[in-house]
Amino acid sequence: ADGFDGLQAVENVADFSKGSVAELFLAEKPLQAFLRGKHLLILNGRGNVQIVDCENPREPKMFGNLPYQQVTHMEMQGDIAYLHLNQPGARHDKLVVTDLGNPLKPRQIEQFNLPEQTMSFFLLGEQLVVYEKSVGYKEKGSIHLYDFTEDSQLALVGSTKSSLLANGFLKHNEYLLAPDSRTGLNVCDFSNPLQPVVVASLNIPDKVASFAQSGDMVFVQGKLDRVYAIDLQDPLAPVLSAVFEDAKYHASFMVLGDSLYYFTESGNLRVFDIPPFFSLNLGGRGSTKIAGELVAMQ
Repeated sequence: ADGFDGLQAVENVADFSKGSVAELFLAEKPLQAFLRGKHLLILNGRGNVQIVDCENPREPKMFGNLPYQQVTHMEMQGDIAYLHLNQPGARHDKLVVTDLGNPLKPRQIEQFNLPEQTMSFFLLGEQLVVYEKSVGYKEKGSIHLYDFTEDSQLALVGSTKSSLLANGFLKHNEYLLAPDSRTGLNVCDFSNPLQPVVVASLNIPDKVASFAQSGDMVFVQGKLDRVYAIDLQDPLAPVLSAVFEDAKYHASFMVLGDSLYYFTESGNLRVFDIPPFFSLNLGGRGSTKIAGELVAMQ
């Protein structure tokens, strides 16, 4: 993610400080991203899942959105997507299961009821682990363990109180990487979700903002404009292998008339046409297009 709302692509992690090879303007903050074949699926801050064609990574193209609203968390197993849909005012949230073998033609398989205060979830074999926040308690909620039944329902196996998933997580094989309540990370063994165990910790001088993963390498975006590369080849002994400064590309913009002028830190000025009555705060449905670009000389 960059300092404005969008995505930037680099050739490899060592190029974080050298600038991007491609940029994609999204007008909404990207929260999660999944690459399936040539398609990148991006869950944004407005609860939409956007579809981006990345067949040519240097020229990503926006295709549209999945036909779901108020998505707050997403997990995938192969081409099967599990989407948590927030249902304001309803007694339950929804978990929608859909086949995204062709993201342009999603095929809904099933849907289940989730607790109203569900924050996140993950799949553990044939079971579902759900984290539900407690009303009035910011850091401590409940972990619920469910079985999928033959009649397409969820059967509650048990629940326990825990704060381990309160600030998000990244699933790594049979372990979960979760932010510490202050600074640093915990490696958690969730083989028994009702009795999770912290098996290792790693201190970093920063608060965790988001995660990304490639094999046994985990990249942690901090809130101090740094990315921390962590080697999890041995999850019981995580190693901080590199720190990338200025990894968050800040940008600024201004609107004059019907154009938006977008300045990137790498020295580019991008000019966008703004359709009449189009609000930048409304997110991905506008037809904003790039009208021109000025590239700074050395």
